[in-house]
Amino acid sequence: MLEALSSLASTLWAALRPGTVLLGTLAFLFFVDFIKRRRPKNYPPGPPRLPLVGNFFQMDLEKAHLTIQQFAKKYGNILSLDFGTFPSVLVTGLPLIKEALVHQGQNFSNRPVMPLQEHVMNNKGLIMSSGQLWKEQRRFALTTLRNFGLGKKSLEERIQEEATYLIQTIREENGQVQGPWLIYSLTRCSSVPTCLSLAQYCLTMTCPRVAHE
Repeated sequence: MLEALSSLASTLWAALRPGTVLLGTLAFLFFVDFIKRRRPKNYPPGPPRLPLVGNFFQMDLEKAHLTIQQFAKKYGNILSLDFGTFPSVLVTGLPLIKEALVHQGQNFSNRPVMPLQEHVMNNKGLIMSSGQLWKEQRRFALTTLRNFGLGKKSLEERIQEEATYLIQTIREENGQVQGPWLIYSLTRCSSVPTCLSLAQYCLTMTCPRVAHE
């Protein structure tokens, strides 16, 4: 009996072609995707979705807002779209957006849960988390930073202090040409406070470049 079943299985496997196996696999994946994408009856309407890619190819990425406006005219101000395998519900129109973000802010303030983020980061951390966990971590981070001096002196006062020191140092040079190291360092900064702080550092003898020169 076992030999007959083994012979039958071998015959069927030999009869199958690679193309048939590929088509069967794709059909199975599409069926699973269709089952996963089934939505409740009260789910917001939206344009037809393609398997695996959803509505990705229906979006004009350069003018996504115009595409969404066209969908809203057809399906209403609350509609559903699938970006790949990630289902989304979009709210358009100022009254509904105000209702969702202002009047119902407690229900719509959380970040969306991404599968990769959920498995790798476990939805933790100050950037990835949301809800009560985010509030607790934010409170802890602010308390810790204040213990290190954050907020004890306003940023505006710090900028004015550094700018005054920089102007005073430049005046003391009596118009003499400065070394290129200062301009090169300042052009690599990304913010005014960083530039001013770096200028103060480089204009004192604590800067290795100044000490070397």
